[in-house]
Amino acid sequence: MEAYELINKKYKNTSLAIVSDGIIKDILKKKAKLLNIDNSITWAGQVKHTKVLQYFNNNDLIMLPSLRDSGGFVIFEVIRCGSVVVVCNLGGPGAIIDNTCGISIDVKNKNQTQIVRDMSKSVIKLINDKKKYNNIKKKSHEKTKKLSWKNKIKKVYY
Repeated sequence: MEAYELINKKYKNTSLAIVSDGIIKDILKKKAKLLNIDNSITWAGQVKHTKVLQYFNNNDLIMLPSLRDSGGFVIFEVIRCGSVVVVCNLGGPGAIIDNTCGISIDVKNKNQTQIVRDMSKSVIKLINDKKKYNNIKKKSHEKTKKLSWKNKIKKVYY
């Protein structure tokens, strides 16, 4: 929320969709109101998988700043749909995404304020550099090809 607030301060035409109905939804809504970003947020709630894929297809950037995600498999869906993904360089997301095929925020030895600042700065840089944005989209698409089951099997058996 704090990273989006900093992005939204600089670019008022941005919007955020939160796709979930988790246990902290009410806390997030209060936080959004406190940060004065509640009017730019769509609370989609729990949606069917096909609708989630529509969000991935129809948005320029997906933020998945999980600090405890050992798999990160949703990232494959995000980059396969052509969206750029922002992750913390931890666990599965950190193993899948680097700064050539997304935005990977180093969180080691950083507090929340530093992580928020780094995340917002990275996104703002990307907004300002369309060439880099398009290159990341291209590289993320290439990454999905490399990580396909067909290519994994080739790597193991050939």
